[in-house]
Amino acid sequence: MKTFDIKRFGQTFIWNLKASQKELFNITGILFIIFLVIPMISLIFSPYSVPEAKRTILLSTTAITVVVYSFFIIFSGCWIFSNMKTKPQRISFRMLPATDFDKFLSRFLYVTVIFYIGAILAFVLADVVRMLFCLILWQDTLGSTLPHLFDEFHFRTTVSGMDVPASLNMMAVALSLWGHSFTILCGTVFRRRQVIFTGLSFIALSMLVGILGAWAGSTFNVSIGDDTGYFLLWVIDCVLVVIALFNYWLSYKLFSRMQVINNKWVNL
Repeated sequence: MKTFDIKRFGQTFIWNLKASQKELFNITGILFIIFLVIPMISLIFSPYSVPEAKRTILLSTTAITVVVYSFFIIFSGCWIFSNMKTKPQRISFRMLPATDFDKFLSRFLYVTVIFYIGAILAFVLADVVRMLFCLILWQDTLGSTLPHLFDEFHFRTTVSGMDVPASLNMMAVALSLWGHSFTILCGTVFRRRQVIFTGLSFIALSMLVGILGAWAGSTFNVSIGDDTGYFLLWVIDCVLVVIALFNYWLSYKLFSRMQVINNKWVNL
């Protein structure tokens, strides 16, 4: 079998979408409810009646929605092998006429690109339904929040009139990439309760990094505002990207060694 064939990969990806359509529908539905409930609760229980005040509240809830959206995209990697929970599912997926790389890549794109598109569709649909509710309740749609959603994700060059170093924007990208790769790795390692174990692992690792960072900052007396601090930020950004790439590679290697019958809790 060839190492990579685009036609074979396409067939594997389509098969995976068909087999996982119920899960995708459920996740998109849950996100739709969350994206709809967050602004509606704030608007309904708000003591303000002026449309301008409601728009201000709507913008603040959009920021909360962005946080939920971002966490979902990063932690979506936990579900990379949710299609292999049972023995029949594992046999069915492992016996597909495709290479391990085709199978891994199809699942990777599923929990990354397809989940991303599903989350966008859930937000758009929730925004439309929210505008209809606002039109019925207050005869004013209060406008769409979709532009504000995309505005939250663009790189900022200035904040409160101060220049934002490119290294800080790069840090956000590197952290997001590392976080996604970490959840992909955890979703590959853990066989059950992937979200819980990933969350606990993430908290423990964040605490360890925070302690080490505080110790290093106090020991070497480095300030982010000086040239040395900016240089260290770039170094940290590069290290995070390298670790993320390693996590993706390790996830693939672990998947290629998965068996139909593994440990009860981990895929080893």
